[in-house]
Amino acid sequence: MTNGVALMGNVIGPVSAGLLSLVFGITAIFWLTSILFFLVSLLLFSKLEGRMEARP
Repeated sequence: MTNGVALMGNVIGPVSAGLLSLVFGITAIFWLTSILFFLVSLLLFSKLEGRMEARP
């Protein structure tokens, strides 16, 4: 069951990206991806910074 759910991302990702590129243009996919990567990196660094301060 979980393998099927994990593989759904391989289908849903390209389909949703194709639909977004039809509506907003192909560059919108790259902008969206770069914004998502930036937000995730900020979240990751904030979590790591808090963990590093907790260590003696």
